[in-house]
Amino acid sequence: EQDKAFDLAPTGPAKYTVMVFTMNRIDSLKRLIKSLVKAQYGNEKVNLHVIVDKFDATSQTEVANYFKTVHWGLGTKEITLQPTRFGLKETMLSSWMPKAANEFAIFLEDDTEVSPYFFQWIKACSEAYGMKYNPQRPLLGCSLYRPVWTQHTNKWFRVDNGNLPFLLQEPCSWGAVFFPVAWRMFLKWQKAFVPRDPVVPYSLTNWWPNDLSWKKFAIRYMVTEGVTMVYQNLPDNRTLSTNHMESGTNDKRTGRIPGDLRPKFLIPLLQKRHMDLPESPTWFSTPAIETLQVWDFWKRPRKSVAEIKFDVTIYDRVTVCVYGTDAKQLRAFVAHYDLPNVAHIIIVSKLSSPLLGLRHQAQVTQVVPSNANSLLGQTVYTLGVVLLDQNLLLPEFDFKKLIRLWMRYPEDLVAPYFAAKGVLPRGSEHKVSDQAVSNVDVINKQTSTQLQWSLLLPYASVFPKSLLTAYAS
Repeated sequence: EQDKAFDLAPTGPAKYTVMVFTMNRIDSLKRLIKSLVKAQYGNEKVNLHVIVDKFDATSQTEVANYFKTVHWGLGTKEITLQPTRFGLKETMLSSWMPKAANEFAIFLEDDTEVSPYFFQWIKACSEAYGMKYNPQRPLLGCSLYRPVWTQHTNKWFRVDNGNLPFLLQEPCSWGAVFFPVAWRMFLKWQKAFVPRDPVVPYSLTNWWPNDLSWKKFAIRYMVTEGVTMVYQNLPDNRTLSTNHMESGTNDKRTGRIPGDLRPKFLIPLLQKRHMDLPESPTWFSTPAIETLQVWDFWKRPRKSVAEIKFDVTIYDRVTVCVYGTDAKQLRAFVAHYDLPNVAHIIIVSKLSSPLLGLRHQAQVTQVVPSNANSLLGQTVYTLGVVLLDQNLLLPEFDFKKLIRLWMRYPEDLVAPYFAAKGVLPRGSEHKVSDQAVSNVDVINKQTSTQLQWSLLLPYASVFPKSLLTAYAS
Protein backbone atom coordinates (compact mmCIF):
# COMPACT_ATOMS: atom_id res chain seq x y z
CA GLU A 1 0.00 0.00 0.00
CA GLN A 2 1.48 3.34 -1.10
CA ASP A 3 1.22 6.62 0.75
CA LYS A 4 -1.47 8.91 -0.61
CA ALA A 5 0.99 11.57 -1.75
CA PHE A 6 2.51 9.24 -4.34
CA ASP A 7 0.61 8.79 -7.59
CA LEU A 8 1.04 5.28 -9.03
CA ALA A 9 0.39 6.48 -12.57
CA PRO A 10 3.24 8.27 -14.41
CA THR A 11 2.38 11.83 -15.35
CA GLY A 12 5.01 12.31 -18.04
CA PRO A 13 7.95 10.70 -19.87
CA ALA A 14 10.59 8.75 -17.98
CA LYS A 15 13.24 10.73 -16.07
CA TYR A 16 16.62 9.12 -15.45
CA THR A 17 19.33 9.72 -12.85
CA VAL A 18 22.62 7.83 -12.67
CA MET A 19 23.52 7.30 -8.99
CA VAL A 20 27.23 6.56 -8.43
CA PHE A 21 28.35 5.31 -4.99
CA THR A 22 31.97 5.84 -4.02
CA MET A 23 34.24 6.48 -1.04
CA ASN A 24 38.01 6.34 -1.45
CA ARG A 25 38.60 4.49 -4.73
CA ILE A 26 39.37 7.46 -6.97
CA ASP A 27 40.89 5.39 -9.78
CA SER A 28 37.86 3.09 -9.85
CA LEU A 29 35.56 6.10 -9.96
CA LYS A 30 37.48 7.62 -12.87
CA ARG A 31 37.17 4.38 -14.85
CA LEU A 32 33.41 4.26 -14.26
CA ILE A 33 32.84 7.95 -15.09
CA LYS A 34 34.91 7.56 -18.26
CA SER A 35 32.69 4.69 -19.39
CA LEU A 36 29.55 6.71 -18.57
CA VAL A 37 30.76 9.73 -20.53
CA LYS A 38 31.53 7.53 -23.58
CA ALA A 39 28.12 5.83 -23.53
CA GLN A 40 25.35 6.59 -26.03
CA TYR A 41 22.20 8.24 -24.70
CA GLY A 42 20.40 9.38 -27.86
CA ASN A 43 18.53 12.57 -27.12
CA GLU A 44 17.62 11.64 -23.55
CA LYS A 45 18.23 13.90 -20.60
CA VAL A 46 20.14 11.95 -17.93
CA ASN A 47 21.21 13.42 -14.59
CA LEU A 48 24.39 12.37 -12.78
CA HIS A 49 24.58 12.21 -8.98
CA VAL A 50 27.76 11.02 -7.22
CA ILE A 51 27.48 10.18 -3.51
CA VAL A 52 30.77 10.09 -1.59
CA ASP A 53 30.78 8.25 1.72
CA LYS A 54 33.10 9.57 4.44
CA PHE A 55 36.47 7.81 4.59
CA ASP A 56 38.51 10.87 5.45
CA ALA A 57 38.52 14.53 4.45
CA THR A 58 41.39 14.01 2.00
CA SER A 59 39.56 11.31 0.03
CA GLN A 60 36.36 13.34 -0.23
CA THR A 61 38.28 16.42 -1.35
CA GLU A 62 40.09 14.40 -3.99
CA VAL A 63 36.81 13.05 -5.38
CA ALA A 64 35.18 16.48 -5.27
CA ASN A 65 38.09 18.11 -7.15
CA TYR A 66 38.02 15.39 -9.79
CA PHE A 67 34.27 15.68 -10.23
CA LYS A 68 34.61 19.38 -11.04
CA THR A 69 36.60 18.39 -14.12
CA VAL A 70 33.96 15.97 -15.41
CA HIS A 71 32.00 17.31 -18.37
CA TRP A 72 28.42 16.08 -18.25
CA GLY A 73 26.22 17.81 -20.79
CA LEU A 74 23.27 15.41 -20.62
CA GLY A 75 21.55 16.86 -17.54
CA THR A 76 22.28 18.06 -14.02
CA LYS A 77 25.55 17.13 -12.29
CA GLU A 78 25.45 16.79 -8.50
CA ILE A 79 27.76 15.52 -5.77
CA THR A 80 26.90 14.68 -2.15
CA LEU A 81 29.65 14.41 0.48
CA GLN A 82 28.42 12.38 3.42
CA PRO A 83 29.25 14.11 6.74
CA THR A 84 29.99 10.78 8.49
CA ARG A 85 30.65 7.17 7.50
CA PHE A 86 27.32 5.74 6.36
CA GLY A 87 28.54 2.47 4.87
CA LEU A 88 27.41 1.14 1.50
CA LYS A 89 24.12 -0.28 2.76
CA GLU A 90 22.85 2.92 4.42
CA THR A 91 24.21 5.09 1.62
CA MET A 92 22.29 3.19 -1.04
CA LEU A 93 19.08 2.84 0.96
CA SER A 94 18.99 6.54 1.83
CA SER A 95 20.14 7.89 -1.53
CA TRP A 96 16.91 7.84 -3.50
CA MET A 97 13.23 8.26 -2.70
CA PRO A 98 11.32 8.71 -5.98
CA LYS A 99 8.71 11.43 -5.87
CA ALA A 100 6.85 10.38 -9.00
CA ALA A 101 6.12 7.17 -10.88
CA ASN A 102 8.15 8.25 -13.90
CA GLU A 103 11.46 8.68 -12.02
CA PHE A 104 14.11 5.97 -12.51
CA ALA A 105 17.48 5.59 -10.78
CA ILE A 106 20.46 3.73 -12.23
CA PHE A 107 22.63 2.44 -9.35
CA LEU A 108 26.35 1.92 -9.98
CA GLU A 109 29.09 1.16 -7.46
CA ASP A 110 32.42 2.74 -8.30
CA ASP A 111 34.19 -0.54 -9.15
CA THR A 112 31.71 -1.25 -11.94
CA GLU A 113 32.07 -0.27 -15.59
CA VAL A 114 29.38 0.08 -18.24
CA SER A 115 29.11 -0.78 -21.92
CA PRO A 116 28.70 2.13 -24.36
CA TYR A 117 25.24 0.67 -25.08
CA PHE A 118 23.99 0.24 -21.51
CA PHE A 119 21.45 3.07 -21.73
CA GLN A 120 19.83 1.55 -24.80
CA TRP A 121 18.71 -1.34 -22.59
CA ILE A 122 17.83 0.93 -19.66
CA LYS A 123 15.47 3.01 -21.78
CA ALA A 124 13.86 0.06 -23.54
CA CYS A 125 13.38 -1.97 -20.35
CA SER A 126 12.14 0.93 -18.21
CA GLU A 127 9.59 2.12 -20.74
CA ALA A 128 8.34 -1.40 -21.47
CA TYR A 129 8.15 -2.75 -17.92
CA GLY A 130 8.59 0.11 -15.45
CA MET A 131 6.10 2.81 -16.41
CA LYS A 132 3.13 0.93 -14.97
CA TYR A 133 3.25 -1.06 -11.74
CA ASN A 134 1.70 -4.53 -12.00
CA PRO A 135 1.02 -6.12 -8.58
CA GLN A 136 0.54 -9.52 -10.25
CA ARG A 137 4.05 -9.38 -11.70
CA PRO A 138 6.02 -7.03 -9.39
CA LEU A 139 9.37 -5.92 -10.81
CA LEU A 140 12.09 -4.22 -8.78
CA GLY A 141 13.90 -3.08 -11.92
CA CYS A 142 16.13 -4.13 -14.82
CA SER A 143 19.68 -5.38 -14.45
CA LEU A 144 22.64 -4.32 -16.55
CA TYR A 145 24.80 -7.12 -15.18
CA ARG A 146 24.31 -10.69 -16.38
CA PRO A 147 25.37 -13.18 -13.67
CA VAL A 148 26.98 -16.38 -14.87
CA TRP A 149 28.01 -17.53 -11.37
CA THR A 150 25.63 -17.84 -8.43
CA GLN A 151 27.13 -16.37 -5.25
CA HIS A 152 24.66 -17.95 -2.85
CA THR A 153 25.04 -21.53 -4.15
CA ASN A 154 28.49 -21.45 -5.80
CA LYS A 155 27.20 -22.80 -9.11
CA TRP A 156 27.30 -21.72 -12.73
CA PHE A 157 24.11 -20.23 -14.16
CA ARG A 158 23.10 -20.47 -17.81
CA VAL A 159 19.88 -19.50 -19.57
CA ASP A 160 19.18 -20.86 -23.06
CA ASN A 161 16.28 -18.84 -24.44
CA GLY A 162 17.53 -17.42 -27.72
CA ASN A 163 19.15 -14.38 -26.08
CA LEU A 164 15.84 -12.97 -24.82
CA PRO A 165 15.39 -11.19 -21.49
CA PHE A 166 14.28 -13.28 -18.53
CA LEU A 167 12.95 -12.77 -15.00
CA LEU A 168 15.18 -13.64 -12.03
CA GLN A 169 14.28 -13.41 -8.34
CA GLU A 170 17.54 -11.73 -7.37
CA PRO A 171 18.56 -8.08 -6.92
CA CYS A 172 21.55 -6.71 -8.78
CA SER A 173 24.05 -4.42 -7.07
CA TRP A 174 26.52 -4.23 -9.97
CA GLY A 175 24.52 -2.07 -12.33
CA ALA A 176 20.73 -1.80 -12.49
CA VAL A 177 17.85 0.60 -12.98
CA PHE A 178 15.26 0.52 -10.22
CA PHE A 179 11.57 1.25 -10.71
CA PRO A 180 9.97 3.99 -8.57
CA VAL A 181 6.88 2.24 -7.16
CA ALA A 182 8.70 -1.02 -6.44
CA TRP A 183 11.65 0.77 -4.82
CA ARG A 184 9.38 2.72 -2.47
CA MET A 185 7.63 -0.51 -1.50
CA PHE A 186 10.98 -2.17 -0.82
CA LEU A 187 12.15 0.71 1.39
CA LYS A 188 8.90 0.59 3.36
CA TRP A 189 9.27 -3.18 3.84
CA GLN A 190 12.94 -2.88 4.82
CA LYS A 191 12.24 -0.22 7.43
CA ALA A 192 9.59 -2.41 9.04
CA PHE A 193 11.75 -5.55 8.90
CA VAL A 194 14.76 -4.18 10.78
CA PRO A 195 16.36 -5.32 13.11
CA ARG A 196 15.61 -8.96 12.23
CA ASP A 197 18.10 -11.06 10.28
CA PRO A 198 16.90 -11.26 6.64
CA VAL A 199 17.96 -14.85 6.08
CA VAL A 200 16.67 -17.26 3.44
CA PRO A 201 17.17 -21.04 3.36
CA TYR A 202 19.81 -22.77 1.22
CA SER A 203 21.87 -19.62 0.75
CA LEU A 204 25.40 -18.45 1.51
CA THR A 205 24.05 -14.91 1.75
CA ASN A 206 23.01 -15.72 5.32
CA TRP A 207 26.64 -15.03 6.27
CA TRP A 208 26.62 -11.52 4.88
CA PRO A 209 26.56 -8.95 7.71
CA ASN A 210 23.20 -7.20 8.12
CA ASP A 211 24.78 -3.81 8.80
CA LEU A 212 26.77 -3.83 5.55
CA SER A 213 24.61 -5.49 2.90
CA TRP A 214 21.50 -3.84 1.44
CA LYS A 215 21.32 -6.72 -1.04
CA LYS A 216 20.69 -9.23 1.76
CA PHE A 217 17.50 -7.35 2.67
CA ALA A 218 16.50 -7.06 -1.00
CA ILE A 219 16.90 -10.83 -1.41
CA ARG A 220 14.60 -11.54 1.52
CA TYR A 221 12.08 -9.02 0.19
CA MET A 222 12.04 -10.49 -3.30
CA VAL A 223 11.77 -14.07 -2.04
CA THR A 224 8.91 -13.41 0.40
CA GLU A 225 6.99 -11.01 -1.85
CA GLY A 226 7.49 -12.83 -5.17
CA VAL A 227 9.39 -9.94 -6.80
CA THR A 228 11.75 -10.30 -9.77
CA MET A 229 14.08 -8.21 -11.93
CA VAL A 230 14.45 -8.30 -15.72
CA TYR A 231 17.87 -9.55 -16.86
CA GLN A 232 19.25 -9.28 -20.38
CA ASN A 233 20.76 -12.42 -21.94
CA LEU A 234 23.25 -11.32 -24.59
CA PRO A 235 25.26 -13.73 -26.80
CA ASP A 236 28.56 -15.13 -25.52
CA ASN A 237 27.62 -14.03 -21.97
CA ARG A 238 28.24 -10.39 -22.84
CA THR A 239 26.96 -7.86 -20.36
CA LEU A 240 26.11 -4.16 -20.14
CA SER A 241 27.95 -3.64 -16.84
CA THR A 242 30.74 -5.54 -15.20
CA ASN A 243 32.37 -5.64 -11.79
CA HIS A 244 36.10 -5.35 -11.13
CA MET A 245 35.70 -6.67 -7.56
CA GLU A 246 38.11 -4.24 -5.98
CA SER A 247 38.75 -4.06 -2.26
CA GLY A 248 36.20 -1.95 -0.43
CA THR A 249 33.61 -1.83 2.35
CA ASN A 250 32.19 -5.31 1.76
CA ASP A 251 35.22 -6.97 0.15
CA LYS A 252 38.51 -6.82 2.04
CA ARG A 253 40.69 -8.57 -0.54
CA THR A 254 43.77 -6.74 -1.76
CA GLY A 255 45.39 -6.82 -5.17
CA ARG A 256 43.93 -8.08 -8.46
CA ILE A 257 41.03 -10.47 -8.78
CA PRO A 258 42.30 -14.06 -8.38
CA GLY A 259 42.38 -15.93 -11.67
CA ASP A 260 39.64 -18.37 -10.66
CA LEU A 261 37.20 -15.52 -9.89
CA ARG A 262 37.69 -13.50 -13.08
CA PRO A 263 35.48 -15.64 -15.36
CA LYS A 264 32.83 -15.78 -12.62
CA PHE A 265 32.40 -12.05 -12.04
CA LEU A 266 34.41 -9.92 -14.52
CA ILE A 267 32.05 -10.47 -17.44
CA PRO A 268 33.08 -8.99 -20.86
CA LEU A 269 31.18 -5.86 -21.86
CA LEU A 270 29.14 -5.50 -25.05
CA GLN A 271 31.22 -3.46 -27.51
CA LYS A 272 30.79 -1.87 -30.97
CA ARG A 273 31.99 -4.98 -32.83
CA HIS A 274 29.08 -6.90 -31.38
CA MET A 275 26.58 -4.19 -32.29
CA ASP A 276 27.72 -4.39 -35.93
CA LEU A 277 26.36 -7.94 -36.17
CA PRO A 278 23.10 -8.24 -38.14
CA GLU A 279 21.22 -9.84 -35.23
CA SER A 280 22.09 -7.07 -32.74
CA PRO A 281 18.80 -5.13 -33.09
CA THR A 282 16.97 -8.03 -31.40
CA TRP A 283 19.15 -7.93 -28.27
CA PHE A 284 17.27 -5.06 -26.69
CA SER A 285 13.81 -6.37 -27.47
CA THR A 286 11.22 -6.30 -24.69
CA PRO A 287 8.70 -9.12 -25.19
CA ALA A 288 5.47 -9.14 -23.22
CA ILE A 289 6.36 -9.77 -19.60
CA GLU A 290 4.08 -12.81 -19.32
CA THR A 291 6.15 -14.52 -22.04
CA LEU A 292 9.51 -14.18 -20.26
CA GLN A 293 11.17 -17.20 -18.67
CA VAL A 294 11.04 -17.13 -14.85
CA TRP A 295 13.83 -18.26 -12.52
CA ASP A 296 13.55 -18.24 -8.74
CA PHE A 297 16.27 -17.13 -6.31
CA TRP A 298 17.82 -20.61 -6.23
CA LYS A 299 18.11 -20.58 -10.05
CA ARG A 300 15.31 -23.06 -10.61
CA PRO A 301 13.09 -22.53 -13.68
CA ARG A 302 9.45 -21.81 -12.86
CA LYS A 303 6.32 -21.81 -14.99
CA SER A 304 5.21 -18.37 -13.82
CA VAL A 305 5.84 -15.68 -11.20
CA ALA A 306 2.94 -17.14 -9.24
CA GLU A 307 5.31 -19.96 -8.19
CA ILE A 308 8.12 -17.86 -6.74
CA LYS A 309 6.57 -16.34 -3.62
CA PHE A 310 7.97 -18.27 -0.64
CA ASP A 311 7.06 -18.07 3.04
CA VAL A 312 10.50 -18.31 4.63
CA THR A 313 9.33 -17.10 8.04
CA ILE A 314 9.14 -20.75 9.12
CA TYR A 315 12.94 -20.75 9.01
CA ASP A 316 13.30 -17.62 11.14
CA ARG A 317 12.89 -19.28 14.52
CA VAL A 318 13.79 -22.62 16.05
CA THR A 319 12.83 -24.78 19.03
CA VAL A 320 15.39 -25.27 21.81
CA CYS A 321 15.18 -28.57 23.70
CA VAL A 322 17.03 -29.03 27.00
CA TYR A 323 17.29 -31.85 29.55
CA GLY A 324 17.97 -30.72 33.08
CA THR A 325 17.77 -31.59 36.77
CA ASP A 326 18.73 -28.31 38.43
CA ALA A 327 15.98 -25.66 38.70
CA LYS A 328 18.40 -22.74 39.10
CA GLN A 329 20.42 -23.77 36.05
CA LEU A 330 17.27 -24.30 34.00
CA ARG A 331 16.00 -20.83 34.89
CA ALA A 332 19.33 -19.36 33.80
CA PHE A 333 19.15 -21.45 30.62
CA VAL A 334 15.65 -20.22 29.73
CA ALA A 335 16.64 -16.60 30.38
CA HIS A 336 19.78 -16.99 28.24
CA TYR A 337 17.98 -18.46 25.21
CA ASP A 338 14.93 -16.23 25.37
CA LEU A 339 15.96 -14.72 22.03
CA PRO A 340 14.00 -13.37 19.04
CA ASN A 341 14.95 -16.37 16.88
CA VAL A 342 13.78 -18.91 19.50
CA ALA A 343 10.06 -19.66 19.20
CA HIS A 344 9.80 -22.49 21.70
CA ILE A 345 11.83 -23.85 24.63
CA ILE A 346 11.05 -27.44 25.64
CA ILE A 347 12.35 -28.52 29.03
CA VAL A 348 12.67 -32.25 29.66
CA SER A 349 12.74 -32.54 33.44
CA LYS A 350 11.08 -34.20 36.45
CA LEU A 351 11.30 -30.97 38.42
CA SER A 352 8.07 -29.42 39.62
CA SER A 353 9.19 -25.80 39.51
CA PRO A 354 7.31 -22.70 38.32
CA LEU A 355 9.19 -22.56 34.99
CA LEU A 356 6.01 -22.23 32.97
CA GLY A 357 4.80 -19.25 34.97
CA LEU A 358 7.68 -17.00 33.91
CA ARG A 359 7.14 -14.40 31.16
CA HIS A 360 9.22 -15.03 28.04
CA GLN A 361 9.33 -14.10 24.37
CA ALA A 362 9.39 -17.80 23.58
CA GLN A 363 6.78 -20.34 24.47
CA VAL A 364 8.07 -22.57 27.30
CA THR A 365 6.87 -26.15 27.67
CA GLN A 366 7.92 -28.74 30.22
CA VAL A 367 7.65 -32.51 29.65
CA VAL A 368 8.72 -35.44 31.83
CA PRO A 369 11.49 -37.74 30.56
CA SER A 370 9.24 -40.82 30.36
CA ASN A 371 7.01 -39.13 27.78
CA ALA A 372 9.69 -37.08 26.03
CA ASN A 373 10.06 -39.15 22.85
CA SER A 374 6.35 -39.24 22.02
CA LEU A 375 5.66 -35.67 23.12
CA LEU A 376 8.56 -34.05 21.29
CA GLY A 377 7.34 -35.22 17.91
CA GLN A 378 3.93 -33.69 18.64
CA THR A 379 5.02 -30.55 20.47
CA VAL A 380 7.64 -29.11 18.12
CA TYR A 381 6.10 -26.82 15.49
CA THR A 382 9.24 -25.21 14.02
CA LEU A 383 11.33 -26.76 11.24
CA GLY A 384 14.56 -26.60 13.23
CA VAL A 385 15.32 -28.01 16.68
CA VAL A 386 18.39 -27.22 18.79
CA LEU A 387 19.43 -29.82 21.37
CA LEU A 388 21.26 -28.32 24.35
CA ASP A 389 22.43 -29.25 27.84
CA GLN A 390 21.36 -27.10 30.80
CA ASN A 391 25.01 -26.14 31.40
CA LEU A 392 25.68 -25.12 27.80
CA LEU A 393 25.09 -21.37 27.39
CA LEU A 394 26.41 -20.59 23.92
CA PRO A 395 27.26 -16.94 23.24
CA GLU A 396 24.47 -15.32 21.26
CA PHE A 397 26.81 -14.75 18.29
CA ASP A 398 27.73 -18.46 18.12
CA PHE A 399 24.12 -19.50 18.55
CA LYS A 400 23.02 -17.30 15.65
CA LYS A 401 25.92 -18.61 13.59
CA LEU A 402 24.73 -22.15 14.18
CA ILE A 403 21.18 -21.25 13.11
CA ARG A 404 22.43 -19.48 9.96
CA LEU A 405 24.37 -22.56 8.93
CA TRP A 406 21.37 -24.80 9.53
CA MET A 407 19.36 -22.52 7.24
CA ARG A 408 21.84 -23.31 4.50
CA TYR A 409 21.27 -27.04 5.10
CA PRO A 410 17.73 -27.15 6.56
CA GLU A 411 17.29 -30.87 5.78
CA ASP A 412 20.52 -31.90 7.50
CA LEU A 413 21.87 -32.14 11.02
CA VAL A 414 24.34 -29.38 11.88
CA ALA A 415 26.65 -29.52 14.88
CA PRO A 416 29.61 -27.51 16.20
CA TYR A 417 32.81 -29.46 15.75
CA PHE A 418 33.40 -29.68 19.51
CA ALA A 419 30.06 -31.47 19.89
CA ALA A 420 30.49 -33.88 16.99
CA LYS A 421 34.18 -34.73 17.32
CA GLY A 422 34.69 -38.18 18.81
CA VAL A 423 30.96 -38.83 18.99
CA LEU A 424 29.94 -39.34 15.40
CA PRO A 425 31.18 -42.44 13.56
CA ARG A 426 34.12 -41.93 11.23
CA GLY A 427 33.07 -40.82 7.78
CA SER A 428 29.66 -39.59 8.84
CA GLU A 429 30.51 -35.91 8.79
CA HIS A 430 32.11 -33.63 6.26
CA LYS A 431 33.56 -30.20 6.76
CA VAL A 432 31.81 -27.28 5.12
CA SER A 433 34.23 -25.73 2.66
CA ASP A 434 33.33 -22.15 3.56
CA GLN A 435 36.13 -20.90 5.81
CA ALA A 436 33.73 -18.88 7.97
CA VAL A 437 32.04 -22.05 9.18
CA SER A 438 34.93 -24.51 9.02
CA ASN A 439 34.44 -25.45 12.67
CA VAL A 440 30.95 -26.83 12.03
CA ASP A 441 29.99 -30.29 10.78
CA VAL A 442 27.05 -31.13 8.58
CA ILE A 443 25.60 -34.63 8.49
CA ASN A 444 23.43 -35.06 5.42
CA LYS A 445 20.05 -36.69 5.63
CA GLN A 446 20.96 -39.78 3.61
CA THR A 447 23.95 -40.60 5.82
CA SER A 448 22.14 -39.88 9.07
CA THR A 449 19.43 -42.45 8.45
CA GLN A 450 22.06 -45.18 8.31
CA LEU A 451 23.54 -44.37 11.74
CA GLN A 452 22.43 -44.96 15.31
CA TRP A 453 20.30 -42.13 16.64
CA SER A 454 22.08 -42.13 19.99
CA LEU A 455 25.24 -41.14 18.13
CA LEU A 456 23.52 -38.61 15.90
CA LEU A 457 22.24 -36.19 18.53
CA PRO A 458 25.25 -34.50 20.14
CA TYR A 459 24.52 -31.50 22.32
CA ALA A 460 24.50 -28.10 20.61
CA SER A 461 23.30 -29.63 17.36
CA VAL A 462 20.53 -28.33 15.11
CA PHE A 463 18.43 -30.82 13.25
CA PRO A 464 15.23 -30.70 11.19
CA LYS A 465 11.93 -31.70 12.69
CA SER A 466 11.74 -34.62 10.24
CA LEU A 467 14.75 -36.24 11.93
CA LEU A 468 13.26 -35.54 15.35
CA THR A 469 10.00 -37.22 14.33
CA ALA A 470 11.89 -40.30 13.15
CA TYR A 471 13.90 -40.35 16.37
CA ALA A 472 10.81 -39.96 18.56
CA SER A 473 9.05 -42.84 16.81
